[in-house]
Amino acid sequence: RFAIVRLAQLKGRQCEGQNNFAEAFEWYRARLRSRRRSGFSLHLYELDLHDLMHWASLPEVTADQLKTALELLRRDHAALRPTSDEIKREYIRAMNSLRDRDGLGMAIRYRSGHQSDMHEREALVWRSLYWVVGEPERTRRIYQHVTANYLREIDQPAPSRQALLRSTTMLYLDNPTASLPPGHFSARQISRAIRASAISHNLESHGKESVFLLHNGAEGMFLHEAHAFPVLLELTLALQAHHRVHGAFPAALDELVPTYFDSVPIDPCDPNLLSVRYKNDGLGQATLWSVGSNGTDENGFRSFAAGDVGLDVRAPITGSDAADPEASKP
Repeated sequence: RFAIVRLAQLKGRQCEGQNNFAEAFEWYRARLRSRRRSGFSLHLYELDLHDLMHWASLPEVTADQLKTALELLRRDHAALRPTSDEIKREYIRAMNSLRDRDGLGMAIRYRSGHQSDMHEREALVWRSLYWVVGEPERTRRIYQHVTANYLREIDQPAPSRQALLRSTTMLYLDNPTASLPPGHFSARQISRAIRASAISHNLESHGKESVFLLHNGAEGMFLHEAHAFPVLLELTLALQAHHRVHGAFPAALDELVPTYFDSVPIDPCDPNLLSVRYKNDGLGQATLWSVGSNGTDENGFRSFAAGDVGLDVRAPITGSDAADPEASKP
């Protein structure tokens, strides 16, 4: 898997050197698609974005090529797996580990600081399971009900989801107009079950008040990858195409309508359905950002705020800058 994405990057760079920019884009696009199929990693996803940002900033790439790339990426984004697929995968991992005594032992060793060669994604699962070693049967039942609660809402756009029930876990309140499947607990019943268990006592005794299940802590990361970054990347290509035609980035995103978008894209993480944030910084640079998983605009990702995520968009690079990959790094 890693060899494939690295090969795609090298082939893309080779095509750039041969002035074959249309094929270079296809290699970078293939790298991004391969990464999405192989599992979630926000850090690696941002590296893949860097390749496409670099490509879009090359002065040899035309407005027509950028518009075609935008249409192809839009098609790819529409075909993304729903977030619920990732939740189901993590649920299966958790269920399997709870049935494995060795797995529970590894959870204790990992959480106590011992070295582990496990994949980071798996390590997060083990770390969350540290809290439930005392009662695996109850934990399994709670996992089942919390997962069912999440799957009912997680694929909805953030503003359309039921409100969250704040407790030791992040649970969505149940839709009062819909009946629960037979045998399932309501969100409040799940919360009470957790508070009555050793899980809650372990959390409280260690000063933890937020995350019990991996899904809950990972929701923000899924939002960033599956929802926010694709919109930001599409806007980046449109901004670069606009720059090719007009010689500057637009003063506002509505100047991209209707040439590149039917309407200004809504920030998929914004509970108030506001558009993606944008600032033309002048001097050939613009900034795009989403409010991120906490739904609060903290004035851009460069403030290192917990929730905001975004990209710097730079005018086409020329001269010595073109030889420096860091010059276009988002």
